[in-house]
Amino acid sequence: MKTTKKDFERFCAAFRLWQKNLGLTDFHCVLRHQLEEGCFGSINPDHQGKIVVVKFSTEVPERDRDIYDPARTGRHEGLELLLARMDSIARGRYCFPDDVTEERHAVIRRLENYLDGEKP
Repeated sequence: MKTTKKDFERFCAAFRLWQKNLGLTDFHCVLRHQLEEGCFGSINPDHQGKIVVVKFSTEVPERDRDIYDPARTGRHEGLELLLARMDSIARGRYCFPDDVTEERHAVIRRLENYLDGEKP
């Protein structure tokens, strides 16, 4: 199944919303609508340059039609960006516990800032 321009716009709007809500506005985002094999979307962050390429697939397998949702995919990629630095640290050749602790607290603070803004 092909995804549409409107699907891409919904994906982008959701991603931007979660990028803002989670305090990830220090990244310059390049949003692309292109074929991604085996997934609805993906991110490719450059932490030093604070640039992330965010991709939304132009095709969705027919078997996944019932779970496909562009806004949910945008949120998912926003959450991927939230945890991307921690993932990068953990995969590094030299992983220092203090780096992991620092990033864990950065993620917690971002979530606190978002959740504290919510009304019960």
